[in-house]
Amino acid sequence: SSEQIQQLTRLFGQGHLAELIEETNALIRNFPRAAQLHNILSVAYNANGDYQAAIDSANEAIRIQPDYAKAFLNQGNALANVGELENALKSYRQVVLIASDLAEGHNNLGAFLIKLQRYEEAVNSLNIALELNPAYIKAYNNMGCALIELGRYKEAIASFDAAINLNPDYAEAYNNRGGALMDSGCKEEAIDSFRRAIQLNPSYTDAYRQLAERVSFKAEDALYADMLALFASDELTDNQRMHLCFALAKAEDELGNIDQSFAYLQQGNHLRKMSFGYDIDADRALFRQIRSAF
Repeated sequence: SSEQIQQLTRLFGQGHLAELIEETNALIRNFPRAAQLHNILSVAYNANGDYQAAIDSANEAIRIQPDYAKAFLNQGNALANVGELENALKSYRQVVLIASDLAEGHNNLGAFLIKLQRYEEAVNSLNIALELNPAYIKAYNNMGCALIELGRYKEAIASFDAAINLNPDYAEAYNNRGGALMDSGCKEEAIDSFRRAIQLNPSYTDAYRQLAERVSFKAEDALYADMLALFASDELTDNQRMHLCFALAKAEDELGNIDQSFAYLQQGNHLRKMSFGYDIDADRALFRQIRSAF
């Protein structure tokens, strides 16, 4: 019933994954042919890091309902998470074949093509997403990322600007825009963009790393203090900490603290090795897709 589905969606929103998996499995025992339940289970397993179970659940949803676009989307997410990139690409392509008017399908395909470094194709998919939904904020951000890789910086900046016009609090777009501005030689504007990203998201360590590379720490007491305070917090993921280590290594080096700089550099490199293959976009993409998967 719609009440039961709402209850499952609530559990998901609250992060109660174990309970969600248990309740969905209990419902499946009563309604084994309810494709939507298998699809929800796929989302839950994916969020829980149980990717093989997520693939199996998506497969089951598709077996019951072969034209279930959202189930192909979740199948693609799970396959991408286990590194089966070609199969994931097939899943994402199925989504746009079945539901050619689903802007989100074209956006996800575009984002995945960026990961595969197929930037021209990504731009084509993202253009379709934006034709279908001209207010699609994430698609503008993805488009900007693809255009940067193609060296089309002015268009990339325009894409990030479009995302920011639609959502002035979009830290990620400010950070990406900073990169595009740097690449097109607008250093001061780029620095402002990185600072804005940090203002909007004070634990945005990638933006700190980008900003640190472009400023002189002899004149940046407040930034240095903020970075040290953030480093002391235990809320950071390994990936976030890695970016911050590289930012602090640059700061300590400029301030003449060579040993301290080297220590941060060592820790940053160690964290980078540990998280090798981790894609900073993967978590964002996962939560974005999860939100739309129900």
